[in-house]
Amino acid sequence: MVTWAKLQAKSNNKKFLRLDCAADRAKLCSFYKKQGFKKVREEVLFDKYSTAFYEFEVI
Repeated sequence: MVTWAKLQAKSNNKKFLRLDCAADRAKLCSFYKKQGFKKVREEVLFDKYSTAFYEFEVI
């Protein structure tokens, strides 16, 4: 699905593909990094959910 999303972003002339996930899910965060996503920030949402925000620059 990540490959499909990257292709869709490229075919729609998008500059970035962005996603967010639970920051405490180490395996998931590692997976996104391996897919070429870079963490751009991390914050706690609603005073409860530690969230990591990632983006992939579409070339």
